[in-house]
Amino acid sequence: CKCLRETHDVKSVREALNLVNDILEYQEHIAEQGCQCVRCHAWQRRGCPHPHACAVEAKTKLLDKLPSKWDPRVPNRGSRKLTDAETEANESATQEGGRLIFDPELQEEDTVSEGMRIFDKAMNQQMPPLQDGHMDQPERTYTVVYIAESEIQALEINPSARSEIRHRGAGWWRLGDTTDQRHHRVKPALAPRNAALLTAALDTVRAVGDDTNLEIVVLSKTIVEAVTRRLRQNEDKGWRDVPNKNLMMTLVARMRSRPARTAWRVGNKNEAGMVEARTLAEEAVRMPQPTTRSVLVNRREVRGMPLHKITQKSAYQQVRPIPKEAIRPQTRPQIKRIKRAQRRRGQREPTSKEIWKAISATEFRKNVAEFMYKTAHNANKCGKFWSHLDGYQERTYCVECSTATNKVVETIDHIMLRCKAPARKRLWKAAEDICEERGIKWEHLSMGVILSSGLRRIERGDKPCKGDMRLYRILMSECTYMVWLARNERVIKFEGRREDCPGGEVAVKRLKSILRRRKQIEI
Repeated sequence: CKCLRETHDVKSVREALNLVNDILEYQEHIAEQGCQCVRCHAWQRRGCPHPHACAVEAKTKLLDKLPSKWDPRVPNRGSRKLTDAETEANESATQEGGRLIFDPELQEEDTVSEGMRIFDKAMNQQMPPLQDGHMDQPERTYTVVYIAESEIQALEINPSARSEIRHRGAGWWRLGDTTDQRHHRVKPALAPRNAALLTAALDTVRAVGDDTNLEIVVLSKTIVEAVTRRLRQNEDKGWRDVPNKNLMMTLVARMRSRPARTAWRVGNKNEAGMVEARTLAEEAVRMPQPTTRSVLVNRREVRGMPLHKITQKSAYQQVRPIPKEAIRPQTRPQIKRIKRAQRRRGQREPTSKEIWKAISATEFRKNVAEFMYKTAHNANKCGKFWSHLDGYQERTYCVECSTATNKVVETIDHIMLRCKAPARKRLWKAAEDICEERGIKWEHLSMGVILSSGLRRIERGDKPCKGDMRLYRILMSECTYMVWLARNERVIKFEGRREDCPGGEVAVKRLKSILRRRKQIEI
């Protein structure tokens, strides 16, 4: 390897391949160490004592170790181009309407960097390349298949179903053959618009022989353009914003694997074949059980986005839809408490999005909102957080409530609800008095009540009172944060020395001072 680097200057696959071809493929070369052919003699003059050994090493240790997908010696291209006449016919059909022939050719990039695609977790760089093969002769006649989709509300089948659910089914009808009919229906949860139609199209392509030229007629111009005229553009952007993109990718891959032609055409609803297909679709949508088809990943699917064409905007649009990690185990109990508090109020159970929006309500100051967010995740620096830090283990336990025989862990629940510290009791009593003075019903304190303060609906008569709700959110958030600050002052600043800690009156004065400042800002 040292000689390959220093003498032969092999730094890339191309240079290794050139060395192997220069020596081992030379007709006069003898496959042995003492070969004195022109090529070996030239390399010996440059300083390589054993050119044959170096060439063999470049072949066995470098080229032969490459996956076949990246091995330049493996042929992986075939003739998959449409004829000139077909290309011209497609251009004419784009302008005037008519049959568009699917172009199965994969774009071949000039460099490896241009061929790299990202945002595809299903890609396997070790997968061997596909042999494209050749397309059949274009002179064969086309078999015409009509595909239609139908939909009805779920209530028409099941009176107890939710009104927003819609059943969709599709049927396809082969022109000139009444014995070969197919209907297809997908499950409601997997049935967005055109999903049944695309699944029926995939069913059609699989059912019709690969040696048969196929013309698919549908009513959707969007689908026809997506798999023909706009195909390259959709693949370059990773099928972003294209409905039913997984079905689209599988269908395109299946059409690419056919040696015969596949054409698409936007039909007319009054065509005889379309009427027959629509009748089958209406029968399919009312079938008692949905017929399902497995949509497996096809090796010819072009997934992800080409790296050399990506922009900051397109990358951001690809990252955002990626599913986020599951909720943290420490967060689940807090979310359940918030939902339970809302149910006890007689209000609708909030969604997760509504909960996180309320925890960072606009009425909360920035540092208060950050504290509420950490509390919802149970990520405050208290209790067991200190148990693994040398020299700070005593902070694990509450100095106010622990005794020599009974150590009480200082959790956030304990700090807010059960601690015997006078500041906590006085602060919550002051908040209760303010609510009673305003006429707002005071609730029994719990972590769910505290964290859901941004969700509580307060009414005057039959209408929500925005002023009362705003006051309640400010009061609960500031009081919660003041209890936390009083604890930090007691535990960290004064290190548990009770004689140095300010009393509950001081904490209440601080709370009222903050409320006065907030009131001045409101005015």
